[in-house]
Amino acid sequence: MNPQIPQANLEALATERGVSKAELEAVSLALDGLSSQVIAQKLGISAIAVRKRLGEVYHKFEISGNGPGKLAELRRILTSDYATVASPRQDWGEAPEVWVFYGRREELATLKQWLGKDQCRLVALLGMPGIGKTTLAAKFAKQIQSQFDYLIWRSLSSAPSLKDLLAELIPFLSNQQAVAISEDVNEGISELINCLSQRRCLLILDDVEAILRSGDRFGRYQQGYEGYGTLLRRVGEAEHKSCLLLNSQEKLREITLLESPKRPIRALPLAGLKPEAAQCILQEKGLTGEEQWQYLMNYSQGNPLALKIVAANIKDLFDGNVTEFVKHQTWIFGDFSEILNQPFQRLSKLEQEILRCLVTQANGVSLPELKQKLPQESRTSDIMEALASLIHRYWIESVSRKNQNSSETLYTIETLVKKYVEKYQL
Repeated sequence: MNPQIPQANLEALATERGVSKAELEAVSLALDGLSSQVIAQKLGISAIAVRKRLGEVYHKFEISGNGPGKLAELRRILTSDYATVASPRQDWGEAPEVWVFYGRREELATLKQWLGKDQCRLVALLGMPGIGKTTLAAKFAKQIQSQFDYLIWRSLSSAPSLKDLLAELIPFLSNQQAVAISEDVNEGISELINCLSQRRCLLILDDVEAILRSGDRFGRYQQGYEGYGTLLRRVGEAEHKSCLLLNSQEKLREITLLESPKRPIRALPLAGLKPEAAQCILQEKGLTGEEQWQYLMNYSQGNPLALKIVAANIKDLFDGNVTEFVKHQTWIFGDFSEILNQPFQRLSKLEQEILRCLVTQANGVSLPELKQKLPQESRTSDIMEALASLIHRYWIESVSRKNQNSSETLYTIETLVKKYVEKYQL
């Protein structure tokens, strides 16, 4: 095979693109210069099957066109990506290894547009716990790693100070050169932006909600962590050729203020998986009773983690029979309740009270109706701010209800969140 690309590295690169073992066998022989007929004889399949496998590989590597030029382009991409894989200029930290990935084609395409053609400098992946932010970020980063000179992934789950984070980022992005990092955080941010200007870097910060304040409205930092807001603002506004990608359960205020389709600062809220992707999870878990799978997908709102947890419980309790589980008209949260407890505790008391009111309303509630149900001392302005905070924390949604001559906004809560609040927070 191509001597520039060791087999182990070709396998690693192919896995990142979702190339199957059968497809890898065919493309390895093609890279060795063998024709489709010879490959077919070696693999014991038809030449048509060989061409189909190669076509799938070209599709997964986003190679278009006709003729032998596609194989040459594939060789070029593999050679380029191998140089990146072999480079020490990547630090994946605690990034998960993505063994299986479901759906999210539109989201991946959007991120590729933003970080590619649009050259976005600050991007936030947002959504409820379990919705798949970290998995999507890891999958995406693997796909586009060759576009960056440096890549570093860090989790903020242990709430590191900004000073400590900069002390990790700057030496790495300076190619481990001896760098005197300023004690002043603002000067440290300037040093980081200088690194982002000199090289094309991808910085990924996961679990950003860990540095945010509890018992307050959305996107406010814990005491002593306000410098992170300065970091986001300056990285978003300064001119450079790199990108900072954030994963967070709630929208940070800097993102709210700076994001715009006309600016290189964007936010991508994640909804649940589409039905075809959600079905793949249930199939993988070996569930039966397909005619009732829609019940699970509707109840979970396509949340991948919630689906995996309930599927595992159905496997244990009912030998995987969804029809038998659905007869009981209930839901098993399992560990998912613990995962929701932490973000619920970060809500203000008024936000928690609003959620408790919403669970009693089947079709949503308007602001005047909600005000009547809350304690009399709740001011309209406070309720409006709390509603906005809940929306930015992805606990509720706003919808428009049209009447004969007018319309009004209703606030609704998804089935899964509603059941959680009813069961654990009333």
